[in-house]
Amino acid sequence: MKGKDADRLFKAIEEKRAKGVVLTKTDLVPLLLTPLMSGNLEIGERIIKSLKILHTAEAPITQLELEKMQAVLYTFSDKFLDKNKLDKVREVIKMTLLGEMLVNDGIELGREQALQVVIEICEELGLTFEHTVEKVETRFDKEPRSAREIVERYWK
Repeated sequence: MKGKDADRLFKAIEEKRAKGVVLTKTDLVPLLLTPLMSGNLEIGERIIKSLKILHTAEAPITQLELEKMQAVLYTFSDKFLDKNKLDKVREVIKMTLLGEMLVNDGIELGREQALQVVIEICEELGLTFEHTVEKVETRFDKEPRSAREIVERYWK
């Protein structure tokens, strides 16, 4: 891959865009390999530039394909970049649907862990199962049936 030049690839894509040509999947796939190519830009800059092109491309690719492409670039980031440069890539990733999905997954995981801890504390304090269900309903804004299912899942 060192024989390929990322700078030329970026230039070709920019020229197509300037002419109003819609990028194709064939145009975008090589962006995934820019971290392995040669060029004047540092690896981190190549990854960020590739992510930005993918994010703004109007190419006929599915959302799943786009997410997979972004994931490949993020994997290269994790492999090749130091913490500071990786943080810059993370900022770009946060602006993508993939980033939004990862954040939402993290939030949901945090909620599940909080629910589990609350239920364990209720048990340790000697609250009844029913009282714990009421606490989960109130504190986590859950419907009665949902709250009951959650408490059943974590009640020992």
